Amino acid sequence: MKFLRNCAVAFLSLMTSVSHASLIDRGIHTLDTETGLEWLDLSATYTRSYNSVVDNLRPGGLYDGYRYANRSEVTNFFLDAGLTFGADYNNPDRRNFDRYVVFQNLVGITFEYTPANNFGLVGADTAAIFSGDLPHTFGYSLVEAIDYSRAFTQDGARGYSTATIIDPVNYPGNGFATSWGSWLVKNSAQVPEPTTFFLFLAGAIALMVRRKPR
Repeated sequence: MKFLRNCAVAFLSLMTSVSHASLIDRGIHTLDTETGLEWLDLSATYTRSYNSVVDNLRPGGLYDGYRYANRSEVTNFFLDAGLTFGADYNNPDRRNFDRYVVFQNLVGITFEYTPANNFGLVGADTAAIFSGDLPHTFGYSLVEAIDYSRAFTQDGARGYSTATIIDPVNYPGNGFATSWGSWLVKNSAQVPEPTTFFLFLAGAIALMVRRKPR
């Protein structure tokens, strides 16, 4: 019985952890298991203009198989990462600060803050271009995580973090890319359903229990 109980606890713990792991790091891209989309890291398109990226979306190009993500896809990507919208400098999202840092490290940082004057500001932006909802329109997204710990000592001043999406914007084809990347996505190969994985695991545990010597 003790063995069975331990297996059940391990099973439930694994099920909980996997159910929250919707983003999977696959090296140069990130798989969102909720949408089945693979997101190319921003480092792969960093500083490239829209025209340069489009040229490389063609067969044989650097980004062959990818396409520009739209606003809805970017929004869902942020939400699946646990980011929230609507925070500002007067009402920062400090509770989820670590989530923003993890997300930035996952997809790439395009601009880093350095300590300035006496404020001791340390932080980073993840900024990227995506295609708008209308033809020939573009938007940009911004994920900020700024650590105020060197500037403030009061409790709760860990940092400022926010996710912003603006669409459309005036985006010249050959400019506006000095410290930006592009949100490029492609459909992922089919991955095992979490339910299938858990059924397999449950079966394996049952076999182990049946074979346990009395």
